[in-house]
Amino acid sequence: ATYLAWRNLGRFEPEQRARRLLLVPSLFGIALVTLGLSVFYFGTGDLIESIVGRFTSSFSTQTTGETMSNVIRLAEYDTAIGAALQSPVIGNGLGYAIVTREPILGTIREQWFVHNYYLLIWLKLGLVGLAAFGVLLWKQVRAAKRVADRDPSWLARATAITAIAVTAQVLVILITNYSLADVTTASVFAYVWGAFWAVCADNFGEERL
Repeated sequence: ATYLAWRNLGRFEPEQRARRLLLVPSLFGIALVTLGLSVFYFGTGDLIESIVGRFTSSFSTQTTGETMSNVIRLAEYDTAIGAALQSPVIGNGLGYAIVTREPILGTIREQWFVHNYYLLIWLKLGLVGLAAFGVLLWKQVRAAKRVADRDPSWLARATAITAIAVTAQVLVILITNYSLADVTTASVFAYVWGAFWAVCADNFGEERL
């Protein structure tokens, strides 16, 4: 988003970009103050240890409290992949649920979700669903990129850049979660793209897209 916004300022409003260079020292100042407060509160050693520990625990499969979720999700992925391979092309249907064992209590339960949205789509809608999802996103982002690059209206460009940035962030989150299958993330995602299409339709017409 920062790159697209900066490039658009250079293309459409070069004087504005030159003036906004003055904001760079302010941003560095805010970052330094935030770092200083963090070090003051946590201490230098504890802060670095906490950051390194959180990062390394994301890739570990040891049976500890911090890494238990990794082990659970790997077992979940194994079950979901096995079920998806039973019908890889058209999927098992939206009502399909995998059966998992609760690791702490050992109870058996049905689970409709998978902590990987792409795997969830493959499980329920197959390769056909994955292809449809990819084509839809590609068309959306391509339309937004076209508006961000060419449209003279700053509002349309800002809305397009926002939609592209939100989509990129969500696509990364979906690797380890099923955010578009819950109301919270999906509603915000829909609102952002709805705002993009509303702004473009009202100001420029559908033929511009």
